Amino acid sequence: MTRESILMQYQSECLEALKSVANIRKPFEKVFMDAMKLFMAIPGRINFLQMGRYGKFSEQTYRNHFVNESFD
Repeated sequence: MTRESILMQYQSECLEALKSVANIRKPFEKVFMDAMKLFMAIPGRINFLQMGRYGKFSEQTYRNHFVNESFD
């Protein structure tokens, strides 16, 4: 299997699990899926600055979605 096919399979499984757990808004779903790709790609500890640098969204977008008190 190629790296891309593994990544796509991982994404579809993550998305399926995310949808089955809770009622998730579409913007959070997009940010979460991009964050999962970044967790696989960035070695070591990851912070919001790195996510903003290498991801599709800005640092503040990641921060707003994950620092929210309703995210557990």
